[in-house]
Amino acid sequence: GTAPAQFAQEARSGPGPARDAVARAAWALGIALAGVVNVLDIPAIVLGGHLGQVADLLRPDLERQLRRRVLSARWVVPTIEAADGDPAPGATGAALHELAAVVDDPARWVGA
Repeated sequence: GTAPAQFAQEARSGPGPARDAVARAAWALGIALAGVVNVLDIPAIVLGGHLGQVADLLRPDLERQLRRRVLSARWVVPTIEAADGDPAPGATGAALHELAAVVDDPARWVGA
């Protein structure tokens, strides 16, 4: 497989398989997110992790799908933002959760 950063670079370089994959992903993600927005009436969508790395490429097609499929889009189309920083926030959160015991009581671990 292609590393996410390399994939993003290939997709930005112009037409080709990577750009086509981004377009297909945006189409499918746009349909799924429109359903979520219709049910939960959320005003913003934040793309994180690997999707955040290609958010600028996904955004035009996602916005097109949301304008077409969100019931309230005539009045308000949800904004699409990219999360900054961590490309693997789930893994970081899990690691921090496990470290919480050490942070909460470091003396317990020093003498172990």
